[in-house]
Amino acid sequence: MGWLRGPPLSCLFNRRRATRPAPDDYSMPCCRLLNREAAEKLEHYVLERQKDGGGFGLTPRLPATVEDTYYAVRILELLESQADLSSSRAYVCGLEQSLSRRAKLIYEVLYLRRKFACPPTGSLPPPAPGLLEETYYFGEIAKIWHNAAISATAGYEGAALTLPADPVIREVHYFLALKAGDLSPPEKDHWIQWVQACQRRCFGGAPPRGRRTA
Repeated sequence: MGWLRGPPLSCLFNRRRATRPAPDDYSMPCCRLLNREAAEKLEHYVLERQKDGGGFGLTPRLPATVEDTYYAVRILELLESQADLSSSRAYVCGLEQSLSRRAKLIYEVLYLRRKFACPPTGSLPPPAPGLLEETYYFGEIAKIWHNAAISATAGYEGAALTLPADPVIREVHYFLALKAGDLSPPEKDHWIQWVQACQRRCFGGAPPRGRRTA
């Protein structure tokens, strides 16, 4: 992976977010968790991936993508960067939220359009959440796009959420995110043990067979 000249922006964003007191607590600026030199290096790392058209790419040489632009903007927000992103507005305002049916990508477009005050355009594709990830991001979309159909689709009963019989970490992540605040102490202990088992020996993001937690 040396050709990347460093980790993807998505990894950097999630790593910085993980250093916060709580997953969704953005009250503490990221720059307070990094020394000045480290923050400046990270900002430079992100900005060198910006393209002439305003978007950001995976590397300085690859073209801009929605996902890389989203994570670049979020990292710069966490750093409280004063970088001039005026050129990014043209790129973002040219994005259509209907360009994909993937809830995560739709959410990233809507977040960026709100960030740069781009006027509403187009329409949302019919919501069809099936995976836990889709359910999670349609819930996030409902917070940005105040639409009754989206809100109804994003609604769920925490007890009705189910995991596959042999889940992987990605599925467990969204499962726990959707049930945030609803877990009992025994449930929390169960998932802590599950992750620890996976950490000891993890294939495909799940604990080895025969070593499941109760």
